[in-house]
Amino acid sequence: MQQSVMYMLNIALNAASLSLILIISCSYLMRRCYRTLSYKVFMVLLLVNGYSALTDIVVGMESHYKASYRVLYFHGGSNTLARFMVAVLIMLYSIVYVRERRARKYETAMLVVLTTAFFGLVVTSPITHWVYSFNSDKEFTQGPLMPVLLLMELFAISYSIMTIAINTRRLTRYQIVGIVSNVIIVAIGYSFSYIFAGLHTQSMTISLTLLVARLVLESPSDFLFMNTYFYNDKACQETIRQKMDRKMNFKFVVFSVENFNYVRQFLGASGRREITTTLMNYLRSKYPRETTYYLGEHRFAVFTSLHAPEIEGIIADTEHFFEHDFRLPGMDIAMTPFFVTFNYEDFDGSPEDIFECVLYPFSAREEFAGSHVVAANTEMMKHKRREEEVRHAIRKALKAGGFEVYYQPIFQGGEKRFVTAEALLRLNDSKLGNIRPDEFIPIAEKYGMIVEVGEFVFESVCRFWNANKLETRGIQFIEVNLSMVQCMQENLASRLRTIMASHDINPKYINLEITETAAAMKETVMIQNMKDLSCVGVGFSLDDYGTGFSTASRLTELPVGIVKLDKSILWDAMKNESALAILRNTIHMLKDLEKLCVVEGVETSEMAVTLRNLGCDYYQGYLFSKPIPGDEFLKFLQNNEFTGTDKAFRVA
Repeated sequence: MQQSVMYMLNIALNAASLSLILIISCSYLMRRCYRTLSYKVFMVLLLVNGYSALTDIVVGMESHYKASYRVLYFHGGSNTLARFMVAVLIMLYSIVYVRERRARKYETAMLVVLTTAFFGLVVTSPITHWVYSFNSDKEFTQGPLMPVLLLMELFAISYSIMTIAINTRRLTRYQIVGIVSNVIIVAIGYSFSYIFAGLHTQSMTISLTLLVARLVLESPSDFLFMNTYFYNDKACQETIRQKMDRKMNFKFVVFSVENFNYVRQFLGASGRREITTTLMNYLRSKYPRETTYYLGEHRFAVFTSLHAPEIEGIIADTEHFFEHDFRLPGMDIAMTPFFVTFNYEDFDGSPEDIFECVLYPFSAREEFAGSHVVAANTEMMKHKRREEEVRHAIRKALKAGGFEVYYQPIFQGGEKRFVTAEALLRLNDSKLGNIRPDEFIPIAEKYGMIVEVGEFVFESVCRFWNANKLETRGIQFIEVNLSMVQCMQENLASRLRTIMASHDINPKYINLEITETAAAMKETVMIQNMKDLSCVGVGFSLDDYGTGFSTASRLTELPVGIVKLDKSILWDAMKNESALAILRNTIHMLKDLEKLCVVEGVETSEMAVTLRNLGCDYYQGYLFSKPIPGDEFLKFLQNNEFTGTDKAFRVA
């Protein structure tokens, strides 16, 4: 009676296991999931576990109905081998999931040892009876080495769970609950199997753990863009990896909408989504699903294949789509694509290198101005690596030092002495050496570090002034640059006031420089920041005037007292009369507007004399001094003491 109950219970458990496997498999097939290596191992794992459950039912029935020993040993052996191979596949899955094909040597050794032990002992068991046998009543009987194999099986499963739990980055709360659940399921399943001899819980236990893994780990949405059926950037990188693993030569095109940042201000979220969906549907109608990807930020990728044209054909198809304006309710929008092509034959690097290489031209679009099709190459990868190195250097400098503020003295023509200076940041890295500001400043802006960098400069200037009492050395104020990003920070004014107060600095000693590009933007936050700081005594300068988009009328709207003319205006004026007339009229206009004028790039006595004759207020350039460290700046002031004479201006 007890054997009959156990027999029926085992059939029920295995049938339930098969049902779960069928449900999991259907969930994959219905979503047409992206086929990663972990997905493929997972599917094999489902099949083998399903085979284990099915053969367990078959063996139970054959044993119950007294089938021949040959049939029993064949099905019993295949069932036992499938059972233990499930443990090996679980271990392989965890390694593939976590390490993305890069198994450690000891893990490879463990897989080989386990596979060899399971296969060798189970296959020879009909002769040796070490693992299993069938007694005279044709009942399944465990051999002397079965406990050893069970321990090896439990070790493989436990190691797999721990590998995923320890090595998976940034586990979500949902995933943590799933991993804990799997630990509990395995503990309960194997405990029941140990307590109730003859109860076959292994297949059901594994099916339950696979169901949990399917829900929290093998999520198809990981490779899909949001709630769509479009493959995302993660799927694209995996495709590159798979093609490289197969040593395939492959090509693909990445393109973006050139003027989308301009267009997006006219569209709501629904309009932007409609454009993206329409374009993706067009690509899907032209090419197989597995060749098209949406990378985010309105960038799309298309791989060539047997069913997709070569790169030239993909570009032609895409340009044809953009020939017509995109129609939205109430407006027609014209858009232009920018293409980056990639040919694996021309490249040597990792999948991550390839992906970064093809995206680099989009982040450095100004380098490729005038071209709407760019071929990715290893030189771009060098630029990208350099960018990453500089990014790391900036982060390291903010944490452990490496930044230093230099000061470039500025001469005042009226008083004929040095009354101010511009604070300029320098970066010296132990690995990269001196890094130019025109290289590290754009990178700091790109990666969201410019606010922190700007505050470092501002606080350094305040500390330097307080320590050296620059007002007693004839310095009236220090020019400090503000980035466009800083200008748009709502807490800028309060933050700078706090820093000045902490160093007991009178706000009148600070003059903030904003670029002409920033000034041209009619941003409420920026204007409010300027007004708030002006109210406490902080001055403002407009930098690089004449190179951007601001107008004379804009000067009257902003609380700026000083306008700095870009060096290009002066240098052009020294070459031709037309440019000189522009310089002359600009200086006269600024005087009429009651703005003080600083001209940058003064490098010769001839330039200085010309500017003095035009009535320039301040002179800045290498004729007087290059940017120098703080201690050298103090010595410079001492050597060029203001005496009311033109000693410091004798060059002119």
